[in-house]
Amino acid sequence: MRIHINVGDYLGRVSWKLARKYPIESLHNVATNFLEESFTFRYWDAKPAVAGFEAHSADGSGFTRNSSTVAFIGKSLNVEAPLLTLMYVVTLGYFVFFPIIFSRKVTDHWWPDVTVAALAVASVGTLGGTCVLAGLNRVYSLPHLAIFILCTAYALENYSRIVTIFRPVRFL
Repeated sequence: MRIHINVGDYLGRVSWKLARKYPIESLHNVATNFLEESFTFRYWDAKPAVAGFEAHSADGSGFTRNSSTVAFIGKSLNVEAPLLTLMYVVTLGYFVFFPIIFSRKVTDHWWPDVTVAALAVASVGTLGGTCVLAGLNRVYSLPHLAIFILCTAYALENYSRIVTIFRPVRFL
């Protein structure tokens, strides 16, 4: 007879007991993981998903055949990293202001606003949930780049409307 052992369940129970016993340290770990990994889009120096794993081509040779391509890719990733960070901050804005967007009066722009904000909440929530498990790797944000681009494009398209909403009311 084989004994069925689920290591994931065991680790989940152990981490839950540790989080209950040391809640401040647990929240500190979540915040540290979120701040260190979710705002960094320099994928070149990202830790591998599996320790010791390096990519190889199908024939077993190195992943890149041209070293000048490697240098170009490294430089281009460093150039686009600040832009990706800016798009992530815009997405975080939709995440933070979702309750305000959702509770506004229904207008012609309400459905698109709520749809984009809901995508932002789902994306940032997924990244945050991974941080709770203390396992966010910056590579995990790759599938979310489309949401970051969508949120930023929508914010740019509706910039004048967004500015009028947040413009302070002036009394004469």
